[in-house]
Amino acid sequence: MGLPGIEIRVLGAFDVIVDGVPVGDAWPNRRASELVQLLAIAPDRRLMRDEIIEALWPQLAADAGGANLRKAAHHARRTLGDDRAIVLRRQQVSLYPDVVVESDHAAFVSAADAAIAIGDADIAAAAASMYGGVLLPGSRYEAWAEPARRSVTGRYVDVLRLAGRWDLVIEHDPTDEAAHREMMRAALEGGHRHRAIALYGRLRRSLRDELGVVPSEETEELYRVSCAGLTPASRTIVGRDRELAVIDALIADPEGESELVVVCGVAGIGKTAIVRELIAVAQRARWVTARVRADDPNDAYATLATLLQDLMEASPLTAEALDAKTRSVLASVIAIAGEVAPLDVPPTRHQMVGATQRLIEAVDGSVALVVDDVERCDESTLEVLSLIGDRDIGRLVVVMSHREPVANATVAQAIARASRRRQPTVLALDRLDTTDAESLARQVDPEADPAQLASVLALADGVPLFIVELAGARAVGPVDDVIAVALEARLVGLAHDEVAWLRRLAIVGGNLDLEAVFALTGCGDDEMNHLLDRALESGVLLVEHTGYQFRHELVRSVLAGQLPPHQQAAVHRDAARRLAELGARPGRVAGHLE
Repeated sequence: MGLPGIEIRVLGAFDVIVDGVPVGDAWPNRRASELVQLLAIAPDRRLMRDEIIEALWPQLAADAGGANLRKAAHHARRTLGDDRAIVLRRQQVSLYPDVVVESDHAAFVSAADAAIAIGDADIAAAAASMYGGVLLPGSRYEAWAEPARRSVTGRYVDVLRLAGRWDLVIEHDPTDEAAHREMMRAALEGGHRHRAIALYGRLRRSLRDELGVVPSEETEELYRVSCAGLTPASRTIVGRDRELAVIDALIADPEGESELVVVCGVAGIGKTAIVRELIAVAQRARWVTARVRADDPNDAYATLATLLQDLMEASPLTAEALDAKTRSVLASVIAIAGEVAPLDVPPTRHQMVGATQRLIEAVDGSVALVVDDVERCDESTLEVLSLIGDRDIGRLVVVMSHREPVANATVAQAIARASRRRQPTVLALDRLDTTDAESLARQVDPEADPAQLASVLALADGVPLFIVELAGARAVGPVDDVIAVALEARLVGLAHDEVAWLRRLAIVGGNLDLEAVFALTGCGDDEMNHLLDRALESGVLLVEHTGYQFRHELVRSVLAGQLPPHQQAAVHRDAARRLAELGARPGRVAGHLE
């Protein structure tokens, strides 16, 4: 009997091809197949008898394990049609010891090792093309296959790095910072800043969820380059001397206690600018800060979860100081690195308050927690923040900004509850007087003629947003049309379908992450990248951390108002369906079905 031609495939699938005929699913039992797989990935296709018994029958004694080994070898020989396929000799077990075997695993490992040794990108690319997929995917959860799987996957990622295939590197290792930076640089060179921002966001989440760390300063600097010009223009704050003095005193007070700060005023009055200044002052004083824009009133603890996640990212070592119970409570709503078992049932209010307090107390230094647009905050978060704000927790400042008048009774109740022991610091922003309004307009358009400037000031009525938008657009008209006029100027040059997508995004408030953009538009990756790039270029959308937001709530409302109610309902239904398919939080799905 001549020697057969044997091919063994273990990358992407398992099969043995004997003289051109695949064995396929002809294995009589799982152990016979696993014995062949185990030997196929072993050095020289050979293992000691005890190693095989320990791998496949660890629960059995040596005699019983030996009997099972002999039985599995017998079935394997019959399936492969050759008594020489499995050879037991002198305590060793071999797979086709006297036959030349073509193995995709051995061929790939050899090619990869050679490419790495030489250091040549083209040779590495050729080696990478030989990788047929994950090793033994049918035995993905078998402990005996894991060391070989890690080894071959590691070689694959190494040759991908050498070949410069950064897209595939991050697919296999989402925590690889160097690969993400290369992809971000390529996106920036191609004029796709949204793509660079999205890559940063995914890296940040992967590092947070899997390793409990934040990106390096080199990556952060590249992100800042990606966002340059996409965040609101920095202007000198005018007409807010009293508020700025209050902020400086609040942060500088070494004996300060826990305090609630409420920033309020009509739409466009400058609440965001004051909040940004408060955060900047706190950060210069080396406070740990976390900020979130409330955007999901129907999802319990959604705003709190984002706030606490940002706090842990700003103070990465904090989680290590928490006890197991606290970590379990927090793991029910946020991602915590390490082996943490979340609660079996949703956390109670008492548990969330306690866990939040212990997390804040574990931070090394003073803490500022900021919630913008608190009128869109879920009631569970409001309750926790109000109770936290009423306690003495080291040097803690809780900041809530909201639009006047307060339409949400829950917000008023939360502020009142947090004010039981001490009065909050209220920064109620008024309209700018004529002198301050003119100073702000001149920052935007230094060349404005007196007639144009007078028209802007008259129409804006002391509201900073109106001043900035009107001065920038050099537009005039009824005050009710101020933002519509400015928005129209920004939309010039956008295609009809791009404006239509923006109207879809505008029917929800707050932050927009990539999941929300996909759910609301249904765009594919390339189409979504193009849409966001164009929206960022026009200034309709701005970067907010690793997500996006409309330039102002009034801009969003104008766009949303251009979509009839029945069309808005249809967009919400489609968004709920897509979010459910993505496995989004139930509360987030339900928010589109209300």
